[in-house]
Amino acid sequence: MKLYLSSYRVPVEKPLFELFDKKPKKLKGAIITNAKDRKEPKEREQKLEALQLDLAKTGLKNTVLLDLLEYHNPRKLGNHLASFDYLYVAGGNSFDLLSAMRKSGFDHVVEDLLDVGQVYIGESAGAVVAGPSMRGFECVDEAFKKHQNKGLGLIDTIIVPHNDSPDPAYNGMAEYIKLQNPSHTIQPLDDDQCFVKNGRDAKTYTA
Repeated sequence: MKLYLSSYRVPVEKPLFELFDKKPKKLKGAIITNAKDRKEPKEREQKLEALQLDLAKTGLKNTVLLDLLEYHNPRKLGNHLASFDYLYVAGGNSFDLLSAMRKSGFDHVVEDLLDVGQVYIGESAGAVVAGPSMRGFECVDEAFKKHQNKGLGLIDTIIVPHNDSPDPAYNGMAEYIKLQNPSHTIQPLDDDQCFVKNGRDAKTYTA
């Protein structure tokens, strides 16, 4: 499996493009937007437009927005997603994102997609849900009364984004998540860092 997980955007470009066997201009990506579902429509639109512009500056110019909740059949969703070279899972509310992944059946097809070479790029919430557990993240993301703490389990490590954030809500976040998940490895990420997994190899990079 190939994953590029970050706290914010694409802080280090080289290890990302090393995951592909195509040049950036030939890559096609789907941006999964559901972590931003709670935002007001205008704000949501502005944030997604800004994201696409930022990705274009890194060389990822061919992107389309994708709402998982428009899909109700995992097979159809999987067939559609298979047409892309990568999935960019945008940041926002990690519990809203995971809920959409469960409802659409994304959680049933994502491993098959990655097994055949597709790349998972997860930013903030997109990085959090890739791990084995989300226990403790309700302290920064509003969660449903009945929510699942189990992540997608694409990696064994729990990513804790925004480790260098000035927001008091993130102070001591990595330590808190570790207390909530004592049996798991925790990887805090500053906004200029990324965690890259390529097969059995995993490494953290700093810009």
